[in-house]
Amino acid sequence: MAIRPNTLGGAKLPSQSRAAHSQEAVEVLIVGGYPPPTGGVTIHIERFHQFCQKERFPIRIITQFNSAPHKDVLRLKGGAVIQLFHLIYLILRFKGKIIHIHAARFNKLLYGGLPMIWAASSKVKILTYHTDAGASAPKGALKQWALKRILSRFEYLICVNENQKEYFANNLGITKNKLLVIPSFIPLQNIPDNVSGEIRDFVHAARKRVDYLVISTGYLTEIYGYDMIIDAVKDIPGKTIGIIFVFYTSTDKTYQKILSRKMKSFPNIWSFQDLSSDDFFYLIQHSDVFIRANREDTYGMVVGDAITLGTPAIASNVCKRHEGAILFESGNIGDLREKIITTLEDLSEVKKRQPAFSEQNFATNVLDLYKRILSEKL
Repeated sequence: MAIRPNTLGGAKLPSQSRAAHSQEAVEVLIVGGYPPPTGGVTIHIERFHQFCQKERFPIRIITQFNSAPHKDVLRLKGGAVIQLFHLIYLILRFKGKIIHIHAARFNKLLYGGLPMIWAASSKVKILTYHTDAGASAPKGALKQWALKRILSRFEYLICVNENQKEYFANNLGITKNKLLVIPSFIPLQNIPDNVSGEIRDFVHAARKRVDYLVISTGYLTEIYGYDMIIDAVKDIPGKTIGIIFVFYTSTDKTYQKILSRKMKSFPNIWSFQDLSSDDFFYLIQHSDVFIRANREDTYGMVVGDAITLGTPAIASNVCKRHEGAILFESGNIGDLREKIITTLEDLSEVKKRQPAFSEQNFATNVLDLYKRILSEKL
């Protein structure tokens, strides 16, 4: 079989005929974030990429972020409009069969969805949606109509939980044969080792100031419940507790001001922005408790990561959580405070009761889908 190279922004992509399939051929193009920054979607895509490398299944990734250099990852540059035109060009140039888009906001799909769908009209199009669909749905009849039109053009929509699947079917009119439920969790493969001296020094200094460290991570937006964590921790008597917030990508400026005022009232609180993956997970690993106080959520992959790293995780009961997570009633500060107290009082026993490392890897489900699509189209 003759293989001729084609290019994707400088990264050479092997092509192939429809008559045969080679492991060297690149048949899948993923559009989505790649770290840094470190967040739920970017971590998911990075780990899926690592999984595909181990399986010798080549993929290419297009990201809008200034991600770490990698031969399989192309970074879009420029402003939003230039990035969109560049993305359309690259999709048109891609010779493979599958375009897999990862999204965490419907507004992003409304902005660039139709041009992407047009550019990928000859491909099998897959969408994985990582956010609570009902909570992030656009308002207004015109936007709802446009969103339904865009979503209907995908051959497959991957939902990360059953509630999301029901919303797509019942509220957005997506036929159920297009909807697949595949949770986003892909296990952490490596303990962080390339940690900056600054982060190591911070942990050492913080440990001297407080008895316990609790940590929470996510977008700097209201749904993550950072204010609730401060309110829950500040009234706990007897022990000095420090709070670490790690924010990434999106920021709600109004909520940022509210949270900033609340943070000033608490003596031992620190925040970081857009850390590297190793620094991010090192902080989680060296904290006593991880807290996921989201008012809306789909799974919270980082909850599973915390448990994998040996850090007990307390999470709101808004969705299915990773095995071993300690749940509290969403929005209930008193219940969150009680869960923090009981966890810290019995910390060594809580850690002993945590489940062993989970071998379940939902990346396998996605790769199986790719292989099935390719076998059907060859």
